[in-house]
Amino acid sequence: GTFPKAPVATVSNEGVDSNVKVDWDDVPQATSYHVYNVDGTAVTGAGGTTATVFTDTNPQDGKAGYKVKANLPGDYGSTESTSNELTLAQAPSSLTGSQSGQKVTLSWSNANVGSHDQIQVVRGGFAMSPLPRGTTSYTDDPAPPGVSSAYKVRAVISGNHGPYSNTVNVCSTPNVPASVTLAATTTIGQLKLSWANPAGGRTGYETQYKDDDGTWKANNDGASPAYHTWHNPGSGSRSMRVRTLSACGGSAWVTKSATPGWDTTPPAHPIITSYKPEASWGRMVLRFGVTDLSTAAYRVWRQDPDMGTIGTPGSWVNAGTGNHTVVVGAPSDGKPHAYNGVWLQVKDSWGNESNRTGCFADYDLVASPTVIEPVGSTHWTQNYYGANTTHPNRPFSGISGAGDVHYGYFFYNNRIRNAVTAT
Repeated sequence: GTFPKAPVATVSNEGVDSNVKVDWDDVPQATSYHVYNVDGTAVTGAGGTTATVFTDTNPQDGKAGYKVKANLPGDYGSTESTSNELTLAQAPSSLTGSQSGQKVTLSWSNANVGSHDQIQVVRGGFAMSPLPRGTTSYTDDPAPPGVSSAYKVRAVISGNHGPYSNTVNVCSTPNVPASVTLAATTTIGQLKLSWANPAGGRTGYETQYKDDDGTWKANNDGASPAYHTWHNPGSGSRSMRVRTLSACGGSAWVTKSATPGWDTTPPAHPIITSYKPEASWGRMVLRFGVTDLSTAAYRVWRQDPDMGTIGTPGSWVNAGTGNHTVVVGAPSDGKPHAYNGVWLQVKDSWGNESNRTGCFADYDLVASPTVIEPVGSTHWTQNYYGANTTHPNRPFSGISGAGDVHYGYFFYNNRIRNAVTAT
C-alpha cells in the first residue's frame, strides 16, 4: 500500500507568556506523536501525545523550530517533518523596582536580550504600552494605590514575545482618605472627624489629635467618624488628622482644624455649712458642700493687712462633689495676725472660675504658746537631797514622813532667756 505521509507542522506565537503553538495535520495511521526541539530534545514527554497540537510554555531563546514525528503501527515505522521557525527575543535580566509615594520605578538590563523590536512591561498580567527598543527603565505613575503589584519585562521581535525577566513586587502608597471633614459636636470641647474610603487598597486608618502642648498624639480610633474631647481649659480652634493604612505603609496625613464648643459658664458657689474656730491655737475650720458636677477645684482667699497683702489666694485644691473641710492654719512665721476676711472660690475643669463667696467674719490667728522644757530638776527635804532620776524634768512630790518639809526646783539654764529674746 501507500506509505503514510509525514505530518505537516507549523509553529506560531501564542502571545501569552511567550508560548509557542505547534500544529500539524492528522496522520490517519498514527497511534501517537512526539514533538522535539530542533536540537532533538523531546518536549512532549516519553509517552508523546495523541493530539495534533502542542503548546510549548517554555520555548528556547532565539529561534524556535520543532520536529513532529508520527508513530505508526506494525512495520510502518514513523514519519517526521520539521516545522517553520520563529525568531524569539531573549529575556531581559536583573529587573529591580522601587517606590516613592504612588510612583513605581523599574530598571533592568538588556545586555543579553539580543535582537528585538520592542520592550514590554507587564503588571499583574496586564501588558503596558510597548516601549522603544533598547529601553532599560520605566516609571509607573501612578501605580495602583495601596497594593503590591507584580512586575516583569519581556522583549518582542517580529511580533513574537520572548521569555519574561524575573518578577519584582513593588508596593505603592495608598490614597489619602476622601471627603475629610472636622466639626464640633454638642459635647463641650469635642470635635468629630469624618472621612470616606478612597480608591485603591487599604487595611485601615490612623487618626491623631493635636494636644494642647502642640504635639500630635494617637487617637486610638481608626474608624470614621473619630472623636476627641479636649478637657483642659481652652478656647479657639483645635486640630485632628487622618491617613490611610495598607500593607504598603501609610498615605500622607490630611489635617483639619475646627473650633469646639467651649464652656464659659462658671460653676455654682459651694454651700457653706460651718465656719468657726477650732480648739487648737490659731486655726479656723471652714466646711462646705459641692453640688455642681462641673466643680474641679477650690481655693481659699485671705486678707492679711499685717503682712501688707490684700486678698491673697491660696493654692487650688482638687475637689469632687460632696462635703469638704478646710483648716485655715496659723501663719508660718509663728506670729499673731489679724485676718480681715476669708473667701472661698471654685473652678471647673474648663478653667472657668466662680466669683468669690461673701467675706466670712473677721478673726484673729494667734500663734501657739511657746513651750520651754527645763533641763533638769531636783528637790530636798530636811533630811536628804536628791534628783528624780526616773523623770529628770520633774521634782519629787509627796510626803516621806510626818513633819518633813519638801522643796523642789526646775533648772532652765538659758532656755527662758533665749526663747524671750527670739520672740
